[in-house]
Amino acid sequence: MKQMSTKVRQRFAMLVYNLMSEGVLVTDRDGLIREINPAFTKVTGYTLPDVYGKKPSILKSGHHNEQFYQNMWASIHQKGSWEGEIWNRKKDGEIYIQKLKMMTLLDEEERTLGYLGIFSDITTTKKFEKRLHFQYTHDPLTELANRNSFMANLQTVLATADGQDRIPTVVMLNLAQFRQVNESFGSHFGDQLLQAVAQRLAQIIGQQGMVARMGGDEFAILLLSIKQLDEITSVIHKIVSAFEQPFSIEDQDLAVHLNIGISIYPYDGTEGESLIRNAEMAMFLTKETGGTSYRFYTSDMNDMAGKRLKLEIGLRKALERGELTVYYQPKMELATNQIKGVEALIRWQHPQRGLVSPGEFIPVAEETGLIIPIGAWVLRTACEQVVRWQKAGLPPLKLAVNLSGKQFSQENLVGMIKQILQETGLSPEWLELEITESTAMNNVAQAIEIMNELKRHGISLSIDDFGTGYSSLSYISRFPISTLKIDQSFIREMIERQDHMAIVKAIISLSKSLQLKVIAEGVEHDQQRDYLEQLDCHEIQGYLISPPVPANDLEKLLRD
Repeated sequence: MKQMSTKVRQRFAMLVYNLMSEGVLVTDRDGLIREINPAFTKVTGYTLPDVYGKKPSILKSGHHNEQFYQNMWASIHQKGSWEGEIWNRKKDGEIYIQKLKMMTLLDEEERTLGYLGIFSDITTTKKFEKRLHFQYTHDPLTELANRNSFMANLQTVLATADGQDRIPTVVMLNLAQFRQVNESFGSHFGDQLLQAVAQRLAQIIGQQGMVARMGGDEFAILLLSIKQLDEITSVIHKIVSAFEQPFSIEDQDLAVHLNIGISIYPYDGTEGESLIRNAEMAMFLTKETGGTSYRFYTSDMNDMAGKRLKLEIGLRKALERGELTVYYQPKMELATNQIKGVEALIRWQHPQRGLVSPGEFIPVAEETGLIIPIGAWVLRTACEQVVRWQKAGLPPLKLAVNLSGKQFSQENLVGMIKQILQETGLSPEWLELEITESTAMNNVAQAIEIMNELKRHGISLSIDDFGTGYSSLSYISRFPISTLKIDQSFIREMIERQDHMAIVKAIISLSKSLQLKVIAEGVEHDQQRDYLEQLDCHEIQGYLISPPVPANDLEKLLRD
């Protein structure tokens, strides 16, 4: 193949030069611009007459100091090239970021002829990278640092804390009764409140540290300027004082109280996780005080109270982490020996402890109000499951779901249940809500009103654990219920104890007279089953039939 002629090579080089998407400039040995390509003009707005005979400094944005340019040219002169990012200014004044490579042009005898610069506008890419980084490190609602960013900064600070004259301090805060705010005014109102709280905290802390939103209504502060321990109290007092002023959201003046917990390095932990965990424990203990209050972590919080707090902290996160699940215990009709219904029972599969007993975590959920969102989740999950069984052609089952005292008295209970039924597609006739005797008797007039409204919507009601409370026959007859459930404490010893047998007989007799269905809980032996059948008990529930099991296991039982 014949060697390409010099003229053809020059034309080919010029074609490539003009078609390059990167901007190109060529200077002489004195650094004066002698040539540019079309992409240079497209990026910068400058034409060749604009820049001919001028130094590339015409593009300076003022972003870099003189030392930057001295280092750049030193590299070009010593190494023959320089590559990096540089902020320049376009002809219209817009500042942009370019990725630039400058090279020395040499002749055959290695003498400098001039300099070649090749660049691309990476402003959009840098903005995108910055936005991605911001999204990874910041909370989208409040634009505060998020948990990832807070943990990274905390670990960095702790890594260099020894030998410093500063005392890293972690402050955890959450909003008292934020859930009630959301329920009363709506989530949009709640979001605005969180934004206002974030702004106020950021203004208070300023350059003294960083503020982060850890999730939900929980915030964290890392204090970086503390030299003396009494300075911590001073900062906390500023926060408490600032939150004495109400927030104005959508023309509503709202007083916000904070629960605040503090842990101090190295006294309360030498790792980031332990400092946060201990500050959280102190924070949750302040709930007993009421109003805005704070506590410093102390080692005695790791006793039984500490275990309870850990349980609460874990429970708060269990729902969002998918650690909660619903088990189902079947109810068998004695006349037909067929499963006619199931009771939905919550279980907590803790990542470290395994299955946590409901008797351990349900009281905590009730005390803290977590039972409200957890209860709604159980109802929705169970309704969705029953609908799946119905669509799969399994025998129709009545779903029983427990309502605690706090759930039963929550605002808009009926509306919440109706919405879940509508969204899941479960007909109300297949839902039965169980409330305890003591819950029904807590406020009889209110209970009757709520029950009547639920019944009007086609939902059945039952009294759970009957015989353990203090209801009178006159009240039972007034409640619009369809079922009485005999508490398992009477069933367990009904064979051995005549008094328990008498109570069981009396409840079944009462149910007949009131035309109520009666279900016996906790049936474990055939002898108990036989006695209950003789007494005309309608249904039984207990380990004799099946313990509470996951949905898949119950489905196998139904198919068998």
